Amino acid sequence: MLKELNCPTCGAPGLESHQPDGSVLCKFCGNAYTQSGEIICPRCEAINRESDLFCKQCGEKIKRTCAACAAENWAGAEHCSACGRDLDVISNMANRTREGFAEHLEQQRKMAPAIKADQEAASQKRLATMWEKERERTDELQRQLERKRVENKAIMTVLYVSGAIFVCMILCGAVAISLLR
Repeated sequence: MLKELNCPTCGAPGLESHQPDGSVLCKFCGNAYTQSGEIICPRCEAINRESDLFCKQCGEKIKRTCAACAAENWAGAEHCSACGRDLDVISNMANRTREGFAEHLEQQRKMAPAIKADQEAASQKRLATMWEKERERTDELQRQLERKRVENKAIMTVLYVSGAIFVCMILCGAVAISLLR
């Protein structure tokens, strides 16, 4: 438990884990106990990688999604780091009841253009990636066709030369036979 550890900088007892980003600070000197890319489990206070979805020690979910803006937040945070809304489910339900359906619908209408713009940008990025892959595929196909054309031209040249030599040999043989008679 973090409360049982002493700060490595000032030696004060009890480290505080309730930071909005899931980091651990000494409540006396403010020294960071966790490294960048580490996050503390809000349940058992084990140190995990920031990319982990669940605690490696107790299996508790480390991050949760804000219902208002869909931003990922540390599971122990009380407010969203992106929009500032309360992350408590019961508070969100109470706010929605207080807001009423019309206000909630209006809020969703206001968010719709931003969501649509984000989806359009993501779609355009995917489309650009697909066009780039198609261009690369087409270029490779053109290179293969050019190689095949060069190979066919070389084969035809060899065949023409071989045919010409064969005809010359037959003509020379016919001339030699006619001279011998």
